[in-house]
Amino acid sequence: AKHASYVVAHNGNEFDKKFMEETWNLAPETRFDLDWIDTLTDLSYPASITSRKLNHLAADHGFLNPFAHRAIFDVLTMLEILSKYEIKDVVAMAASPTCRIYAKVTFEQKDLAKKEGFRWDAQAKVWFKDIKEVHLQDKKFPFEIYRNS
Repeated sequence: AKHASYVVAHNGNEFDKKFMEETWNLAPETRFDLDWIDTLTDLSYPASITSRKLNHLAADHGFLNPFAHRAIFDVLTMLEILSKYEIKDVVAMAASPTCRIYAKVTFEQKDLAKKEGFRWDAQAKVWFKDIKEVHLQDKKFPFEIYRNS
């Protein structure tokens, strides 16, 4: 970590970062202060790429990971995908805040929300999506959206 500029992980914001926070709580002397790049959310994938699963992303970028869900192979797959993008653009995207938006849809419109990448929260009974602020500025949805402030 002494010579690194960033921590890079696929789904790092939802998994790795939380895991590291738990580790740092137990061993504070191991903490390091680096910005994170999450290849799940911080790469500007073309609209034609709809899945964010690592193996699907690999195939969409022209290669396969024959040993999926093996740590070293998943890391190499993630780095190969990352190498297809301009790092300055990725860093800028990583710096953009993520916000949670909600779809105002009826039951009959739920497929529209699904198609736009919203997920159902059964407990709160809402369709939600986490999105980068920079993407939200230009995005138009076929339904009304709102934020909880």
